[in-house]
Amino acid sequence: EGIAALDRSGEVGASLPGTWLLRAQAHEAMGNSDNAWASLESGALRFPDQPDLRRQQVFLLVRLGLFREARSRGESLLARPDADADDAVAISEALRRGGETREAITILEAALLEEGDDRDLLVQAARASLDDGQPRNAGRFLERAAVLDPALALESAEAYRRGGDLDAALRMNGQVFDPAAKARQRLGLLIEAEAWERAVALEDRLVRVGLADDDGIAYGLAYSCFRLGDFGGAERWLRDISDPAAFRRATELRQAIAACESGA
Repeated sequence: EGIAALDRSGEVGASLPGTWLLRAQAHEAMGNSDNAWASLESGALRFPDQPDLRRQQVFLLVRLGLFREARSRGESLLARPDADADDAVAISEALRRGGETREAITILEAALLEEGDDRDLLVQAARASLDDGQPRNAGRFLERAAVLDPALALESAEAYRRGGDLDAALRMNGQVFDPAAKARQRLGLLIEAEAWERAVALEDRLVRVGLADDDGIAYGLAYSCFRLGDFGGAERWLRDISDPAAFRRATELRQAIAACESGA
């Protein structure tokens, strides 16, 4: 019925780029990808100055699993003088969702060379890198993005942590503006780095930003005290833990403390 209505619009409808997009969507909804492609191709030939028709062709190719052709046409689209960072983000997102993360990263890196550092391009490149199992690369992209949007420093630190680069993670944590988020993440990073003294030294800061009542924070400080042999300090932080998961870990830690004190 939708296609019939478009047919009835005649030349008036055909003179509008949106008609060809609607026609393609209707055909695809009916499971006819060939006609959907033909509609987009006809519209693109009729309206060569309308990039959205070419863009939708790339998206259709991705949905059909034709990733190599999608990349080729995507690169052609990005070579147009009217292409911008939004095009690269959209095309790379389509490829990423199709599981073609390497292709997405290639397109984004080319766009970054062309456009210079752009927040959305960098964030998209980080997302694709994480999907591709490259958290350190994601951290680097997010570090560059944090220059433009400082709120991304926290995410950059987390990506570096996932990649095992704790020095870079701590460096980026130092750029986090939110005091509570910064302190929480820093404690986790120091514990992961087994920097027990530095972790315990965060106590005053954690109290100051209102995290002392957080059972996860309390357990982290207790465990750090335990690793330093400060069993009294560990018990002080374990005392008020009530969250079920943290309480189970607290019970295990108390047993470890008792074993150490008894010389077992």
